Amino acid sequence: MTGVGNMTVLTAEPVTVDEVTEEPGRFRLPGEDETEALQAWRGRVVTCPVGAELGIELGCRPPRPWVLDPGADPVTAAAGWAGWGSPVTVLGLGRDAARYEWNQALLDTVIQFRRQAAHCAAQALIAVNELAVNYCGLRENLANEIAVAMRITDGEAELSVGDAWRLTDELTGTLAALNTGRISWDVASAVLTATDTTAAATAALVEARILPDIHRLTKRSVLRRCTRWVAQYDAAGFAARKKKAAHDRGMSRRLGADGMASLNMYGPVEDIAALWQAEGVRWSV
Repeated sequence: MTGVGNMTVLTAEPVTVDEVTEEPGRFRLPGEDETEALQAWRGRVVTCPVGAELGIELGCRPPRPWVLDPGADPVTAAAGWAGWGSPVTVLGLGRDAARYEWNQALLDTVIQFRRQAAHCAAQALIAVNELAVNYCGLRENLANEIAVAMRITDGEAELSVGDAWRLTDELTGTLAALNTGRISWDVASAVLTATDTTAAATAALVEARILPDIHRLTKRSVLRRCTRWVAQYDAAGFAARKKKAAHDRGMSRRLGADGMASLNMYGPVEDIAALWQAEGVRWSV
């Protein structure tokens, strides 16, 4: 502090970044607490087990670490990110850092909600199987009662009962992976589809082989591997089932939007492959 006439002027030496960050009681930037809260939440939510605890954590996600300027257009703000003050004011460690942390938090939210959805699907199937075992009415009325409750067709309800029984009785490892959120329902259904017509012993062998890597695979990859292994472990049965299934080949059509429709064909792989190749040749001419 120096005196100039009747005025007092405050002077100070420049403060380096290292001196600021290493000072225990340093001034915290606006929004820095919010950004760090997001980082802490992400650390908790990715290690949280599925169920009630995860549901609570998902409902307690901190807000995004920036605010819209008063009067800013939300659409322009979402698309622009033109600068620090127009139209978005970013708090905390800077625009890019705050945006990155928020994007990662949203990705974690999607992943954890999918884990929670898988857990809920497993619990629903366990309940369906329990209902089927302890149903107090006529067995033929079970599918209809489930269909009415779930707003699905009787055929879909019957399939749901069959899937619930197979997962709780035959494919218990797949059910456990689904219940813990390790796999999605789509992946679990691929295992069910691939082993649907094989013996329980073969299904158990296929499941044991796919489980170690199942959480890293897509639905299509799981279906392909399991189908290949079913044919490998039960070659005779696979050939017999394929011959029987060939009698069920056929075509179906479905009305789409905007004057369009879809055509579905079901049949042996070699027939579908030949038709696909022929159609490709026709369209390329």
